[in-house]
Amino acid sequence: MRSDLLQAALAYLHADLSVIPVKADGTKAPALPSWKRFQQELPTESEVREWFSNGLRGVGVVAGAVSRNLAVLDFDDDSAWFAFVDLCIARGFATWTYDLPCAKTPAGHHLYFRAPEPLPTQVLARDEAGNTLIELRGEGAYA
Repeated sequence: MRSDLLQAALAYLHADLSVIPVKADGTKAPALPSWKRFQQELPTESEVREWFSNGLRGVGVVAGAVSRNLAVLDFDDDSAWFAFVDLCIARGFATWTYDLPCAKTPAGHHLYFRAPEPLPTQVLARDEAGNTLIELRGEGAYA
């Protein structure tokens, strides 16, 4: 597992994605005192090797301009994800749901794409109780 995590982090870095280590305790919090620098510049390969060589951390990918305008649609609920997939199919955008990189999360899904310009982070949908269902993670965010 140790080398798999390191290899994934290096592959992301080589794809011009800014990566940061996140705590592997379930909180998904950054495992750095500050990750602000990595919202503006990519880490070095030696930093990535240092962070991920022990396999004790997860990989966070920083969205926004630093990662060539990476944006992430974050679905915090499976029903919101499936409603989005159905809508894409109905509107003729079915390829979005299987051509774009997608990751299953404990609560839902992440759909990754690069936009023509940096996108702001914003909540796109909430449930009746005010809980976030869909969020666009862009500038100043990571997934």
